[in-house]
Formats: sequence, C-alpha cells, structure tokens
Amino acid sequence: MNKGLPWVQRRWVWVLLGVLMLGGWLLYDRFFRILLSVIRLKPQPSPVVVTRPQVQTVAETSDFVGRFDSRQSVTLQPRISGQVQAILVQSGATVRAGQLLLRVDAAEAQAQVRNREAAVKNAQAEVTAARTDVQAERATLQAVQANQAALLADRELARQEYQRFEQLFREGVASQQELDQRLFRLRAAEARLEQAKAQVMTQQAAIARAQARLVRAQASLSQAQASLSQAQANLQNYLIRAPFAGQVGNIPVKVGDFVNSSTPLLTLTENQNLELSLDIPLERAADLRLGLPVQLLSPQGQVIQTGRVFFIAPTVNTQSQTVQVKAAFANPEGRFRSDQFAQVRVVWATRPGVVVPVTAISRLGGQNFVFVAKPFSESGCKSAVLPNPGPPPQLQPNDWVAVQTPVQLGKIIGNTQEVLRGITPTSRLIPTGILQLNHCTWITEQKTASPAPPS
Repeated sequence: MNKGLPWVQRRWVWVLLGVLMLGGWLLYDRFFRILLSVIRLKPQPSPVVVTRPQVQTVAETSDFVGRFDSRQSVTLQPRISGQVQAILVQSGATVRAGQLLLRVDAAEAQAQVRNREAAVKNAQAEVTAARTDVQAERATLQAVQANQAALLADRELARQEYQRFEQLFREGVASQQELDQRLFRLRAAEARLEQAKAQVMTQQAAIARAQARLVRAQASLSQAQASLSQAQANLQNYLIRAPFAGQVGNIPVKVGDFVNSSTPLLTLTENQNLELSLDIPLERAADLRLGLPVQLLSPQGQVIQTGRVFFIAPTVNTQSQTVQVKAAFANPEGRFRSDQFAQVRVVWATRPGVVVPVTAISRLGGQNFVFVAKPFSESGCKSAVLPNPGPPPQLQPNDWVAVQTPVQLGKIIGNTQEVLRGITPTSRLIPTGILQLNHCTWITEQKTASPAPPS
C-alpha cells in the first residue's frame, strides 16, 4: 500500500514552492535592492582632467598674397645670323653655367678664323725676318765701328810721326821729302778715318731702317692677332651657352631654322633662389623693416619656409596706396616657379602668451568662459553643485570645484587660442568635458593610468 501523497498533490506542492520563490525574488529586486542602494548611496564628485595653460610665443601677423619672381631669368638670342645646326638640351632640363645649349652653323666664321690664323703666321714670319735683319745690321755696325777704331789709331800714329819729322826738319836732320811723305801718310790716314765714320753713319741708318721695318712687322702682327681674336670671339657667338645655372624653358626654334639677332632661341630661369613680391597697405608701412620674417604658407595654412625682407620700395603705388616689399626664399628642390602666386604671412612682432585648447572654451551670452579648478574655500561658491540630481553636499574647504571663469581671447594658433585676460600660467585648467560641468560643480582630479614598465 503506497502511504505517500498522490502524484497530482505532489505536483501542486512543487508549483506552490516555485511561485513562492519567484515572488520573493521579485520583491527583493523591485523593493529591497533599491532600498538598500538608496540607503548606501553617497554624493560623488565628477572626475575631470586638470592641466596648466601653455606659455608659448604668439606672433602678430598679417596674411597676404605674393608672387614669386626669378632673380635671374633671360631669353637667349643670337648675336649673329645663321641656321640652327644642333639643339643640345630639352625643355625643362637643368643646366650648369657655361653649358653648351645650342649651336648655329659657323662654316663662314670658321673659314674667317683660318684665314686670320694664316695672316698671323705671315706676320710672325715678317717679325722674325725683320728681327734677324736688325741683328745682322747691328753686327755689321760693330765691325764698322771696330774698323773705325783701328783707323783712328792709325791716324793718331801718322800724326805723331809727322810731328816728329816736322821737328827734325826744323833741326835740319830730316829732308823736305821725308817730311812730305809723313804728311801724305797722315792725310791718307785721315781720309780712311773719315770714310770709316761715313760707313758707321750709313750702318746706323741701316739699323734704323731695319728697326722701323721690325716695328711695322710687329704692328702688323698685333693687328693680325687682334683680328684673329675678334674672329675667334665671333666664332663663339655661334655657340649658345648658359650664362648661369638654371632650368631651360620654351625652345621655339628647330634644327635648320634660320635665326638672327632678334630671334628668341630659348628661355633660361634660375629657380634655386626666388624673390617674393607683395604689396603692403600704407597703414602698415611704418612697421616695415629689412630682415622682417615672411612665412610661406601651404594651402592648409602650415608654415613651409621663412624668408626675410631684403627690399622695401622707397615710393608708394599711387593707385593701390601700397608699398612693394620683396623677400628672398631658397628653392633648392624646385617646388616653386617664377610668376607663381603664394599665400604668405608677415610676422610683425612676437611676444610670450598664454594659450589654451579650443575645447576648453565655452561661450554663453556673448561672453567666453573656461573652467578652472579651485579649492572650495577660494572659489567664491556658496554651495557645490552635483553632476547628478541630488541634495547639495557639504564640502570641506580643500575640496575642489569647477569655477566658470570669463576670459578675453586673442589669436587662434592651430588647435589652441591665446587668452589675453582671465587666467594665468599657474591656473588649473579643465581642458575637456566642459559640457558636463556647471559653475561650482564638485570635481575631483582624474588620475591617469601609469604606463606599464617595459618588459
């Protein structure tokens, strides 16, 4: 006999136990747990990031549009006429100073050079012959002068002998015939001496003529050499070379074209160093000075390069009432070209300034504000505000609150903006999360996680 409850009754017992358990859990979840949370809930401050405002150099600037000019740009033209024989470069090529760019047919000029070289050789031969003649005439003169010296000695000996016989004749020792013989010898020696003197003079005249011929030959040689140099220089005019290092532009001529002194052959521009021209309004003319920084800007407004003012026009443009200024820029990579327009920024002056992230700035009622963390005792707040609804807490003097501080703003610098008045570099700035803050919100500084040590 089965003494237990029937199966149907046991099933209802289990159902009743399940209902009681489910009801108990719902009662705890819907009432007791919420009641415990309310009993245990305490006011909590809002965690925020606190930083110091940055101090950096703030520049007083003005933006302008300038135009690049090449400091050296030229259109090459020939000094002669002829047909283009060869073009040795292509448009866009970078060339060095003195490099051969183009050659004009110079057959006639080369023939002229050869003729004048022959004339120089003939003139040199004439000079050599004239110099040889001068040397020969001088040698002959030396021989004639030596003969003259010998005849002078003979005459002196004949004169002394005649004087001795003249004395002997007076003393009656010598006869008249012997005295006449000595006189004849003296007259003959004097005649030979006079003839030798005449020969010397004649030879000196011959030397003078030879020297004059040498001078004429040397003058002819100089003239021939000058003509040759002129012809050679004219021949170089058929070789078109780069006057400076730069980049070849348009080449409008072709091989075989006939060109003259008015024909443009090609353009050459030096782009390694450019000058930027810009017009400054007259009201800023007093601030202009040599060496003033000029910043070259990218399309995104970033500073690419800084140049310096090297020229300030002494006059004013009467139509635009502006002053022309030029600044020098290096262009080693060829990023910029002559006649290109560019956005530039003139830096008038620099000063240290306090800047804050633009995310830290709020605007209310036409006034700009930032939130600064201050101790409750120094905040001027009468009571603290909770980030969530609830009764205001009773704060201690050293508890922190967010104080909405009015500021006067200056220039925008990237993602930051200058603050002219309202905070100092020592202020404790709240840079983010300001939409969740109100004036006098109770806050605590959020601790950032320390970086993990290297393994």
